[in-house]
Amino acid sequence: MRDYNGNNGVGGDTNILSFQDRGTKFRAAVAVNGLTEEDTTDALRFIKGSDEWNILYADDYGGYKAASYKVGAAFQPCQPGVHHSNGLIENANLQLEYDIKVCLQLAGLPACFWPYAAVYCALLHNITFGDVPHESPWYRKFGEEFTGKLMPLGCGVWFLPAPTKYAPDKAAPNMSFGIFLGYRMAPGGRWGGGNMFVVTCLTSSTSRSRSMHRAPLTAFGLTIQSRCS
Repeated sequence: MRDYNGNNGVGGDTNILSFQDRGTKFRAAVAVNGLTEEDTTDALRFIKGSDEWNILYADDYGGYKAASYKVGAAFQPCQPGVHHSNGLIENANLQLEYDIKVCLQLAGLPACFWPYAAVYCALLHNITFGDVPHESPWYRKFGEEFTGKLMPLGCGVWFLPAPTKYAPDKAAPNMSFGIFLGYRMAPGGRWGGGNMFVVTCLTSSTSRSRSMHRAPLTAFGLTIQSRCS
């Protein structure tokens, strides 16, 4: 995915590997730098975590086939030319794409922030349920509802900066102001490894944090900051 200027996503990512479990409808989205076998394998291992997979349904792409065997799942490709054979994931991809567009527009963020919006939108799908309680994909997968504080993408937040990133000046407040970019997910789709809540923010760059720039953030004069609370 690229923005209208042809730039990659934040961090240089170029594609999204999306996943949806057929049983629980649980979704995951991982931004990757390419479509190589190594990139696909790393993304699938992160999505899988400690789960047990029997069959991986995907497009008939060489990277998926080799990666599925590496994560311990049999590979079943869709039938070429038969669209309904991969209709479930194609529909999920379309919904994810629309959700990303809406979230970024409402947040006032440029299109290059789609790697963060993709993870956030997948989480929103997982924790949403209809009229029947405990019918969300999150509950069906983990047996409990999402316990985190739900915040809109792009909202302003005050946070304590990680001491390993930078330290405020002595006369400055201990907390910094940033932009909420979503939740840091653990392997398998869990939230922050249990009760840990991680906010990823944007803060004004300083002389002590310029080395942490991740393209194309240099053009914005911003730096990625993570913090547990």
